[in-house]
Amino acid sequence: METIDQMRKRHEKEIEQLQANCKHKKISDWMLFMWAPGHFGRRVKICEECGKYMESEEFPKKQTIFGGE
Repeated sequence: METIDQMRKRHEKEIEQLQANCKHKKISDWMLFMWAPGHFGRRVKICEECGKYMESEEFPKKQTIFGGE
C-alpha cells in the first residue's frame, strides 16, 4: 500500500500544473490557518478550485483567537 507521503510526491507535479494554469475564479472567505490541530496561525484565503494560498494576514500583535489580550 502507498503511504500519504508517496502519494503526495507522485501528484506533486500535477498539483503544480493545476495551480499554475488555474484562473483562481473562486476564492474562499478569510479562514484561520491551523498548522496543527488546535494551533491557529494567520488568516488565509485559498482558491477553492486548486487549493493555492492566495492571501494571508498575520494576527495583529497581542490579539488572540479568543479576543482581548
